[in-house]
Amino acid sequence: MKHLVVAAMVVGGALVGCSEKPRGPVEVLGKTYMLDRSPTQVEFTSKDTATATDLSTGKHQEWKYTLQGDAMTITMPWGNGQPRTFDLHRDGNNFSGPISIAPKTPADDTRIERAKQEEQAHKAAEERASPKGAPSDKTAYTPSADISDENNVWYVWLTAAWSAQNQDDQTKLGVLSRAWYSTNDSFARQAVKDKELARINAKLIDLKKLNYVAIGEAKGDTTLATLDTSTGYDFGKKGFQLTSWVCGSGGLGGKSGVNYSFVESDRNGPFCFLPVTDEEAAKKIESLRSSNQSIRIATTVYAKVAGMDGGRLQFVPVGADYAVYKQTYKPNTPDELITTVSYWPYK
Repeated sequence: MKHLVVAAMVVGGALVGCSEKPRGPVEVLGKTYMLDRSPTQVEFTSKDTATATDLSTGKHQEWKYTLQGDAMTITMPWGNGQPRTFDLHRDGNNFSGPISIAPKTPADDTRIERAKQEEQAHKAAEERASPKGAPSDKTAYTPSADISDENNVWYVWLTAAWSAQNQDDQTKLGVLSRAWYSTNDSFARQAVKDKELARINAKLIDLKKLNYVAIGEAKGDTTLATLDTSTGYDFGKKGFQLTSWVCGSGGLGGKSGVNYSFVESDRNGPFCFLPVTDEEAAKKIESLRSSNQSIRIATTVYAKVAGMDGGRLQFVPVGADYAVYKQTYKPNTPDELITTVSYWPYK
């Protein structure tokens, strides 16, 4: 009898030792996984449903899943509105396939925090690149001519303000201090160095706080907008097509190797068009255009500072003033003013 009891215990122990872990939804139910290479957390909340949360944005999605043996199938919403299904297979504690999920660990916290910071930076950049909320009062915009001084032009100053943390003292002095870079005498340079740096740094701090600039065309600057002479007056939209840096690609500037550009790149955007509702003015402009006579457009762009895009300072156009002239090219005969237009498409 004693031998039978021992045998039974051995057999029972063997059976317990060979028993498999539970398979199917029960093994993931209530557990938290992370999507590979993404700050997306996946929580299996029921036998056929999981909640996916983008931890950088806080947005949720509901996923459907099945788990049978080593095979997991996940169905999730996709970009085109149609659900997409992924077949995964067991890989240790993970499930791998076109996408992969693994149990959440403390090591994921660093990746999640980095993703949150990147998302915050992205949202801040989007806000700065939007004209929404920008004032339509011209007095809120600092004239670019007021930023320029004898040391350098306005866009070089603003670029330096946005890049100040990446510039050493020698660079600042070399670009923004005429008193420093206009002499080769080392003692003379040293004598003005501290005073000039204090002046430069104070101005850069103030300029970094500047949000709105009225960009005018100074002497020698590139013309911001010209009439597109290939198309005539648009009777539907009541105006003329422009060839404009404010809605085109590329950059303006050039001083000290610095360029700036406008965020607006849509060729059908509001600043690619000159609205002229005055019919008499429109007739004069169209007559000049159709007879190949010269037209000059003096432009002031009221813009929001969007910040740096790589090494280039960007602006968001909010409004514009246009003065349209018949150009004479004669020093003693001033250009003939045809019309002025103040245009605030977001007002």
